[in-house]
Amino acid sequence: MSHKMHYVKYGVLGGGALNFLSALHAVYGILVDMHRLYGLSPPPNPYSPQGRPAGFDPAVQFVADTLCPDSVSQKVLTLSTGRQIVEVGCEMAAYQGMFRYAWRDGSGPVLDERGQPLALVGLPDFDLRADALISLEKARGVGGCGEWYRLSLQGDRFVEIEHRSRRCSESELVIDPRKWAVVPKGRPSHCSAAEETLFSCDTSRTHHVSLCASEGRVQYRAGRRGNPDVVHPPDGRASAFDFREEEEVRHIEIRVSFEHRGRRHQLAYVAGLDISYTKGDRAYESLGVTVSSKGERPTEMGCQGAFVAHWDRMKQLLGGPADED
Repeated sequence: MSHKMHYVKYGVLGGGALNFLSALHAVYGILVDMHRLYGLSPPPNPYSPQGRPAGFDPAVQFVADTLCPDSVSQKVLTLSTGRQIVEVGCEMAAYQGMFRYAWRDGSGPVLDERGQPLALVGLPDFDLRADALISLEKARGVGGCGEWYRLSLQGDRFVEIEHRSRRCSESELVIDPRKWAVVPKGRPSHCSAAEETLFSCDTSRTHHVSLCASEGRVQYRAGRRGNPDVVHPPDGRASAFDFREEEEVRHIEIRVSFEHRGRRHQLAYVAGLDISYTKGDRAYESLGVTVSSKGERPTEMGCQGAFVAHWDRMKQLLGGPADED
């Protein structure tokens, strides 16, 4: 990015600020007793500015604890107006993480355009001059595919102003996400404006599949636009889904499956590269939905055109074992 992120980075403290300070107090007491026993000078007081961890700010830690009690990182983003946002890393995977945001002045979480607390999965960046958040959600560690977003602060909310997407391909590696295909905003989806779209794609000119989330609930919807005939599960319990992910050097496979009315529905993404010294390398990729039942041939419905897929977010919400229906 041309504009580097401007922030103040704080160390990983773990737990709440009060618990951390209590632990410091206990350790300090032990050190004082040991120094007295051996006739040494007292250790530095952890409650003095000289005794605190470098960069420690109780106000920032308090805001971070309200978002993620066991946060792994905190950053302060300063807007052009001087107002500040605390970016909290809640979870970190191999090459990206999940981040939440709150106003440093204690006025609450930063909201997205749906009025929901802002959460980004991927690798976030901050454009200081434009007051914009930029997020790259990789589909694989080497990059070259996934989702890329640019969110602009409008009023007190961050609004999506650009979304780009690219499928993984071994035949052509396009690292710069600004060269990926633009995903039109407001494209057809069974998810409402107040819901988070985890997955969305057309399987035909009239049929659409979507995976929607709201307040921890997840629901799969498939069928004609505006009138899905498959809605699962009715109560939105995430445990109704089975999430599986396998990643090797030249192969990646992600599957979300569930049982509905005696049939097994499976949303699957498979991509990789076959190496052959005689026939040459062959890249393969598939994305779509398969519906199967015992004694019948599976029905395969491939995704057509642009799609939306947030694999890491799905893993976060659906990573647990599936319930038996």
